Amino acid sequence: ALLGVALAALCGSLWLAAGHGALPAGPPAAGTSKPDVTAPGKDGVCSDRETCLSIVDAFLERQPRQSFMGGKGVGLMQTFGPDSFDGGPCGDKMCKLVEPCPNYEQTPHCRFDVYDNALAAIYLTRRGRLEEARSVLKSFLYLLYDDKGGLKLLAASYTDAPAKAGDYQGVGIADGAVDTGNNAWVGLAFTHFAAETGEACYARVARDILEALRHDVSCADDEMGGFAARGPPYPHNYRSTEHNIDVFSLSRALNSSADAESAATFVRSMWGHSKQAPDTYVTGTGDAAHCDATIPLAAAAADVQFWSLLADADPSAARKNASVTFALRNPGSARYKGGEGRIDGLWQIDEDLIGSPG
Repeated sequence: ALLGVALAALCGSLWLAAGHGALPAGPPAAGTSKPDVTAPGKDGVCSDRETCLSIVDAFLERQPRQSFMGGKGVGLMQTFGPDSFDGGPCGDKMCKLVEPCPNYEQTPHCRFDVYDNALAAIYLTRRGRLEEARSVLKSFLYLLYDDKGGLKLLAASYTDAPAKAGDYQGVGIADGAVDTGNNAWVGLAFTHFAAETGEACYARVARDILEALRHDVSCADDEMGGFAARGPPYPHNYRSTEHNIDVFSLSRALNSSADAESAATFVRSMWGHSKQAPDTYVTGTGDAAHCDATIPLAAAAADVQFWSLLADADPSAARKNASVTFALRNPGSARYKGGEGRIDGLWQIDEDLIGSPG
């Protein structure tokens, strides 16, 4: 999957936020010589930063693209495969993994996820591979704007079959959910590209996305503020802490102070509501009513703690310190009756032997 791209895109965002400008320049353009990135370095780890990033570059170049949009290189990238790990030398019955796509037998199309492609576009932009990033953004434009120029928020995932703006079901749609966080990340991808190239029209797209989110899922008139997690045609009422961190980041990047404050207010209001893990931000609210304000029992999520820190949605240093300190503690092997005992940390270490001869 594009997990490695997600990590690299995150690094790119942090690099930019720290004022360092672009990530180190990528390898030469197509048609010129490139470093050999087919094998990792000593002990299975790439030897330096450029070699590590070049592995991601090469992976993205190989990813299959949607073909129905026309034009070379235009189309979202396939989320899984074709270079997925196999399951090791234990035979097809025990170790054969689904290839090229999960659920292929039920839905004979591969997934082209919006979130993963947004992260890939950010990564390519920060690497200075601007035409490759532009091709991903052009694919988003195809799916964002209808024939009359109206913006339609994106579904969560598409297939390689034809789809157009406003489609949320059918053979071209792998997942028709209109998730707030996914669309915010697409907006961030357009914002990064506009900042890097100076092409203001790309920032206009990001503003259109934010305006649509404000129209469809804003809870600004509620004391908690923020944005609901999913819009029409399959809306949900719950508010996700992680999604509001995404909207906060987009709003701040676009200098939309009212939207940023609404999302940040919600994130701050999610602190300290877990009896199991009081020094954490909870994952969000219930789903029973419009802009539901109830807070159900839920697992303490590591991503919420770290994304909140990185986005600076809550300025409280004490909360940040407590949240990260909690997340980095190892809870050991303790088990809690009914899953309701006190949790003491999220740090876990696991050794994955898939594909290993040992």
